[in-house]
Amino acid sequence: MNINPKKTANEKVTLMLSGTTIHSLSELREHFHMDDALTALMNGTLEQWLTQHYYEQEAAQLSGLTIDTPDCRQKLCTILGIDYQACVELSEEEKAALLQRKELLRQYTDDESVLNKANQVALNQEELARLLDAGITLIYLCHFEFSIPISKAGVHYIGVDHPHIEHAFTKEQYRKAGILVEQIALPEEENPHTKEYADRAARKHGYDFFSDTHSPLSSFFHRELKAVKLSRYYRLPFNNTATLETYHTKSECERARNACLEKAYDAANRYVSPGDSKNIAKDAATHYSDVIQQCFTPVIDHLKLLCHMTNHDTVFDQLSSLVKNSRKNLLALFEAELQDSSDYYRMYHFDYFLDQVDIEKHDYRVSDEGFFRLLETALCDHVEYSYKNAALAVNEMENDINDHAASFFNYAYTEYEHYTGEIEELIDSISKDLPTPEEEEDLAAYLTRICVKLV
Repeated sequence: MNINPKKTANEKVTLMLSGTTIHSLSELREHFHMDDALTALMNGTLEQWLTQHYYEQEAAQLSGLTIDTPDCRQKLCTILGIDYQACVELSEEEKAALLQRKELLRQYTDDESVLNKANQVALNQEELARLLDAGITLIYLCHFEFSIPISKAGVHYIGVDHPHIEHAFTKEQYRKAGILVEQIALPEEENPHTKEYADRAARKHGYDFFSDTHSPLSSFFHRELKAVKLSRYYRLPFNNTATLETYHTKSECERARNACLEKAYDAANRYVSPGDSKNIAKDAATHYSDVIQQCFTPVIDHLKLLCHMTNHDTVFDQLSSLVKNSRKNLLALFEAELQDSSDYYRMYHFDYFLDQVDIEKHDYRVSDEGFFRLLETALCDHVEYSYKNAALAVNEMENDINDHAASFFNYAYTEYEHYTGEIEELIDSISKDLPTPEEEEDLAAYLTRICVKLV
């Protein structure tokens, strides 16, 4: 098998399976060929193709998989959504083992849908562990005793002939942790001794516990107000061609060096200076207030009517003020952070960066000494100066300001959550005894239905 060297990350790759150029994941599944896929896996083409076509989940799962990985073929099929048994030609020995396994399973079930997935049926904990390690996401647990790992999200378990689950959680606890369990007896009540463990698994999976303790309406707004944490990379001004220039005197060269670094240093300080038009607090306030405005603008009239009809006009006034003034309020919070923690956000001393940039002297005079050297100096300017390492100094400044920005944006996201928390609590106070949303009903439709019902 001919293995080509891995292409560079930016080079577009072409994926060929069964002689067909693949343009989508559905085409990949339609034309899947194991040998071609393994070749693409080994030379890196498959992972790059997935990445370049924004199949990010599949690319992430594929990373680290090699031809030497145990159960490589089965894991590859699982990642790509391929039916492993359908695409692999089993040897006579493997066919005999599969037939024997089906006969064994017939002691517990005659369900053909289960028997056709005999290799996804676990008869003991060791087999369950092997299936989980292979990345199988649909697993049948047959008859015996098992422990379902609640920390392993994204798995669908189906019971066959009443398996027993040791140290079991409730169906709802498994659901919150990203696990679906069917046809398996589970406890109705949570075990207080293991509840925190289940909650940690749910948080790891990304489950939001807000709706467990709040009304359907405030939970609706909570979902709408979720925001992506702001992230920015700030560039500092730097003219690389200026570093190639030469100067007739050392003082002239020093002035040019200083001006180059001061321009970058001043730009960096502006990002973290309260009140400056370019500071990072303005970016954050604009980003998060836009989320609030986009959430409330389409439904503010509905919300006002609901508050009026339920005698909560005062609450609406508070709510409206928080929404209307969100940018101003958030900006004040964010700039206060820059002010109160100015010692942290302030750039390091300018002289530190200045000392990194050396002045170099270039003496082009030929004569070593005496009259001819003096004559050369008088007739021609053979001494020049330049500075070096300016790019490295500016790059360090840039790294510093972006480290500070990352810390600030973590703070800003936390403050945004606190701010929207106030909004959500106000909404919760007006939404007692309201009906639950209908399936696939959006926020505007839900509010309209409630208001019509209250008229």
